[in-house]
Amino acid sequence: MTIIKERSEILFVYQVKDANPNGDPLESNNPRTDPETGVATVTDVRIKRWIRDYWHDRKGLAIWIIEDKKEDNTLKQAFERFEDLMKKAGKEPKKVAEKKASFDEALDYAKNNWIDIRTFGCVMPTSGDEGKSPTITFTGPVQFSGFSRSFHKVHPWTIQGTGAFAGGKNKFQKTFREDHVLPYACIGVYGVINEIAAKETGMTEGDRKLLLDGLWNGCFDLISRSKFGHQPLMLVHLLYKNGFRIGDLTQRIHFLINEGLEEEKIRDVIDFKLNLIPLKDIIEKSREKIETVEYIFDERLRFESGISPRELLKSKPLGL
Repeated sequence: MTIIKERSEILFVYQVKDANPNGDPLESNNPRTDPETGVATVTDVRIKRWIRDYWHDRKGLAIWIIEDKKEDNTLKQAFERFEDLMKKAGKEPKKVAEKKASFDEALDYAKNNWIDIRTFGCVMPTSGDEGKSPTITFTGPVQFSGFSRSFHKVHPWTIQGTGAFAGGKNKFQKTFREDHVLPYACIGVYGVINEIAAKETGMTEGDRKLLLDGLWNGCFDLISRSKFGHQPLMLVHLLYKNGFRIGDLTQRIHFLINEGLEEEKIRDVIDFKLNLIPLKDIIEKSREKIETVEYIFDERLRFESGISPRELLKSKPLGL
């Protein structure tokens, strides 16, 4: 498979209804929000996690960053997984650090066998002797903004409920639980696929397609109790020439709330429109540097002046 040669950018928009897009463990797992602006925030780690889960659960692909347990049900440390990797490659883990040829083979084996190493990079210790043995480090070609943000203010809810079993000393009293959710959030995600880093990790064109697939369909796949309510709305992928990029694409669309509606009271896609005219203008201005524009979007979305991703220069549907 051909290693990617062109840089590309990703603009992804999705909605969350009555769910927790990204709980903060330091704040009782409340949805993350920006205390200054009141918008919802989602870390890049959360987005990469659902892509990895989709690859593993739906596509059957090997994933490096995943829980791996020992026979006693405790989690393996990273260097223990590296040792497993080396044994699969027919190498002695302890000799890898001693022989450069063996270390290079370990790098190649890792890149060839784990798609998330090729796309997102990794830090992989080669032994438990911290600081005394080399660490495999790859900078991933795929980078998302550290925090993706909702286009509007949100108002988190705390919902109380009862459990099915008794708790504490009172055998007749059921336990209580609290769920922390957002009634609605429309969130924009920006990402870059760097062709220079791809040379190091070996990310291929096939990996790029799987990334877009995992972003869109992996969002559909978030059907756990706390994540049910996620749905992708729009994905635009810009493929460039000669290392060009526009920059944060979420700033190139405008979020237009229905007149008279407060931001915190948005509850569905019918409550707003997306204005893609600024994105359309910058794409046309950069036409000589753009190879193609791929898109997929939810037909329920409404667009200002009827300018949808179909009207973008050089656009074609993404077959996801």
